[in-house]
Amino acid sequence: MSYVKPDDVLSPKSRWRLRKVVYDSGEGGWSAAEGQWDNDGLWSDVLAIRWNGGTDAEIGNPQSRGLATWFIVPDELEQPIREAISKLPKGRRRA
Repeated sequence: MSYVKPDDVLSPKSRWRLRKVVYDSGEGGWSAAEGQWDNDGLWSDVLAIRWNGGTDAEIGNPQSRGLATWFIVPDELEQPIREAISKLPKGRRRA
């Protein structure tokens, strides 16, 4: 199995809805995405990040039961991370 592209990370399907990948540094790097997370029946807009994976960790991190997943960024860290992403080279930013 090759690394999982961030656009294909859809788990856990019952709690996560991918809206768009906003940054992808490719295989062996990391990604950030905007999506919605189900918090006890209330869907909220969130920022999520993950390590993409590659040769050593094919599906990246985090993962659950062999499925690639996203880490939901805590509210208090979301804005600083968005600001940092906005300063990265435009070629890898998608927003």
